[in-house]
Amino acid sequence: MLAPQDRFTGRALEYAQARPGYPREVVGWLCTVCGLGPGCVVADVGAGTGIFTEMLLETGARVSAVEPNADMRQVMQEALGLNTSFSAVDGTAERTGMENNSVDMVVAAQAFHWFDVSATKTEFRRILKPDGWVALLWNDRRTTGTAFLEACERLLREHCPDYLHVVSRDPSEETLKDFLGRESFHAASACNEQLLNKGEFLDRLKSCSFFPAPEESGYETTIKAAKSVFDEHNTDGRVQILYDTRLFCGRLEESDSV
Repeated sequence: MLAPQDRFTGRALEYAQARPGYPREVVGWLCTVCGLGPGCVVADVGAGTGIFTEMLLETGARVSAVEPNADMRQVMQEALGLNTSFSAVDGTAERTGMENNSVDMVVAAQAFHWFDVSATKTEFRRILKPDGWVALLWNDRRTTGTAFLEACERLLREHCPDYLHVVSRDPSEETLKDFLGRESFHAASACNEQLLNKGEFLDRLKSCSFFPAPEESGYETTIKAAKSVFDEHNTDGRVQILYDTRLFCGRLEESDSV
């Protein structure tokens, strides 16, 4: 079993090109509730290729993007490196490499499910300033509601042996309340979508850590099955993936359990 930091090696370009962004209202909510904006110092942990990092930078915040995978970090650096408010950090959620009490906010987009919860909580407390915020968010792909979404779910279950293991890591809301702090806990959600042509749809699948890599025996069979799903369900050369973007915030109160 690959370590979390190694699961996206060789998938960075597909990740950057085909993963969804996040609804603008999510960023607005962070600005209103958590004080995100000019002068705010943010650690974006598990930043990947910088999809959410870029949105954070657009608020005027200074962002240190912590990412352990070299492929992902390189793509992010190429995309955002000219922004003087951005820096890329080779680190993990458990060992960010950042200074004590140095950030106003810690954000993890599409990444918290890979973290060691106890060690991460200790590390986030170390790097946060007093009364700092932690925000966790995900684009949760819908698996039912349209014939295409249901066919896509069957495809992943039938052809990607690691799929159910990965989705089983998704934390419950109770776990998130324990982590973030029940007194300060906030939650919000928004709808999100992608309209993808065939190449984009295939790249979206290949960006997933559980999708077979090109050198693996099941790759060609899975690609063929994915093309069949697209051919059967596209409308005017596009398929629509629907998401529920979930956002959770809190202040890691000292009295809370891990």
